[in-house]
Amino acid sequence: MKKLHYLCLGLALVLAACGKDDPNPPDDPTSNPPTIDSFTPQEGTPGAIVVIIGTNFSTVKTENTVKFNGTEATVSIADATLLTVVVPNGATSGKITVTVDGQTAQSSTDFTVTEPSANAPTIDSFSPQEGTPGTIVEILGTNFSTVKTENAVKFNGTSANVSNATATMLTVEVPNGAETGPISVTVNGETAQSGTDFTVTEPSGNSLAIQDFSPMQGPIGTSVTINVTGISLSDYAFNEVVVKFNGIQTSVNQKSSSSVIVYVPTFATTGKISIEVGGETAVSDEDFTVTGPWRRIADFAGNLGNSYRRDGIMASLMDNQSNPKIFAGLGENGSFGTNGQKDIWSYDINTNSWEQKTDFPGGARKNAFSFVLDNKWYVGGGINNVPETVNDFWVYDPIADSWTGLDTPPVALGYSLTTFTINGKGYVFGVADDQNNFKRIGLYEYDPINNIWERKKDLGPSSISGFLYAAGFAINGKGYIVGGGIPGVYSEETWEYDPNNDTWTQKADFGGGKRQYHLGYSMNGMGYAGMGIDQNNNDHKDLWQFDPTDGASGSWTQKTDLPDGNRQYSSAVATDNKAYFIFGAIIGAEYEQFWEYTPAFDN
Repeated sequence: MKKLHYLCLGLALVLAACGKDDPNPPDDPTSNPPTIDSFTPQEGTPGAIVVIIGTNFSTVKTENTVKFNGTEATVSIADATLLTVVVPNGATSGKITVTVDGQTAQSSTDFTVTEPSANAPTIDSFSPQEGTPGTIVEILGTNFSTVKTENAVKFNGTSANVSNATATMLTVEVPNGAETGPISVTVNGETAQSGTDFTVTEPSGNSLAIQDFSPMQGPIGTSVTINVTGISLSDYAFNEVVVKFNGIQTSVNQKSSSSVIVYVPTFATTGKISIEVGGETAVSDEDFTVTGPWRRIADFAGNLGNSYRRDGIMASLMDNQSNPKIFAGLGENGSFGTNGQKDIWSYDINTNSWEQKTDFPGGARKNAFSFVLDNKWYVGGGINNVPETVNDFWVYDPIADSWTGLDTPPVALGYSLTTFTINGKGYVFGVADDQNNFKRIGLYEYDPINNIWERKKDLGPSSISGFLYAAGFAINGKGYIVGGGIPGVYSEETWEYDPNNDTWTQKADFGGGKRQYHLGYSMNGMGYAGMGIDQNNNDHKDLWQFDPTDGASGSWTQKTDLPDGNRQYSSAVATDNKAYFIFGAIIGAEYEQFWEYTPAFDN
């Protein structure tokens, strides 16, 4: 019995000694260093998403240090056998390493960092820099898609909803589950990553929420009541309550403890309503639908500093893929004087972006005339920076992006003229009489096939002697002149020109009254005129539609006003059932804004 006791004691001591000698017990993490088995893809640009497969990774993202050839990357997803990371800015080709608990694994092959293409997206900045889930964030950059669903935006790997998209700005909502880290944007398989992190903050215990809002839709300027829960708005000043419609801020008109009344702001588009107060942000579940015919699009890119453009020219031309593009340029920047420009810009309707084209070779000028024939843009006349009236004539080919000088017109046609086109010929109206510069009723016809100018019948008889700065358009083979005048005497008359018999016929007076420095265009069998300045020096932002088939004289109907300020010296052109408005000024202010008008939405 005693021998058995000693035998058991000895066995216990042996087992204990063996346990002390084991340097790597199974539960010791230092015995499980990370490994990298593979990664995919094998190459990519900074901002690309890379999946690393291996073993013994930490399930806590911040406990995995991943580097691309020494440049640290952000881990967006982590489990024991897989890491999802973003190729960091500044990374170079080389090995990928993963460090966990001080132990490092290295890939057996290199990851190749490639250069992004010329069309790859870039992120320049974002605002705000922090916020709770639901916060509306604007991302500024280049080469974004104008189709919202073609932009994949992620906050440190968590996908976000894009509510508005242009080529240079995305409006997104911080998604639920997002964590602090970089923002990425992927377009057509290429990814851009922000240089700084977006900080995701925790909402306070108040849990601000938008309960509902009414109405659910309306045009710009509509009064909207927003009801909230989780916080008392009475505890905050008006300027401490920030309300936005799809990222566009508006001012609070009225508020109570649980609601605010606001107006749909000028540049709002359809999307979510957000309210920010007391460090919290709440976003509506439903979209507010902006109705009405007007939409502000990408501002004109040819601005100089804080000074905008007026007295320029516009045209609608087809590119080599038969897509319509809007061309604009010339005109004057700065205070009223002699700061004419010669630049030409093209607007792409599909991408909502501007591109500079070849400068006009005839030199800087304002008040030039222009018209389009057979997808060619004919330009001439105007006032240069001397200042003096210019007499020349040029044609622009949008496919070749080139200008060609044409024969000088037989007479100096002048400046601030009105144009329209009928049956493949261009017409220039408002040419001065040789003996009287304020007798502006002359009409000239240009035949591009024979390169010939021919004087046609003067307008008349009229109540005034001249129609400088008139609006003009053509409908169904006839030309129309609306308003205009000479210094101190403005007109409200509408005149129709028939080229078949070279005659003028007076039609219904312009509905907006006596007007000058206004614009005109035609679309779908209707003429349009508006804005400008009246006999009493009042600027306007109205728009009127002329129906030539309504009775013997036709009729004018007022449409929805431009949502922004009054203006004169503006320009407009129509294509694809929409009209586009640019340029303009009032005394002391000019406008760079570019607007799209859809008459089908103007009921």
